[in-house]
Amino acid sequence: YVSDKDAQNYGKFIGKVTLGDDFSTGNYIVKVKVDVRLKKQIPGIQRLQAGKINSMDPVNLIAGDVDNDNKIGILDYGILISCSIFARTDQAKALCSENESFKLLSDLNDDGENENTPNVDQLDYGYFIQEYSVQAGD
Repeated sequence: YVSDKDAQNYGKFIGKVTLGDDFSTGNYIVKVKVDVRLKKQIPGIQRLQAGKINSMDPVNLIAGDVDNDNKIGILDYGILISCSIFARTDQAKALCSENESFKLLSDLNDDGENENTPNVDQLDYGYFIQEYSVQAGD
């Protein structure tokens, strides 16, 4: 994820995947999955060639899958709220404490200073509500 606001690809995921020595050139259906985002199929059939750099069209990934089960649901909502500035009591923060990565994953817009200080606030809640209708990935 390119988080530098001055970078050319700001707000985009860019990555390389090593396909392994036994990879065969051919036509493939390609799906992308990144933490907190729903799995997304890249449209069409992709022709991938062994030993070459293969580029694909960009796709938009839907944020909000905090528990990484490829669905956006009530548990994701509970985790997000539990990890947010809205959780005021230890009881309200309990769900967030169950998994040390939940706080980081709940920072949907990655505006925390670093992985040790994620910032889960109104913007993250807004992103979650905006994407809630999608509900499941490809």
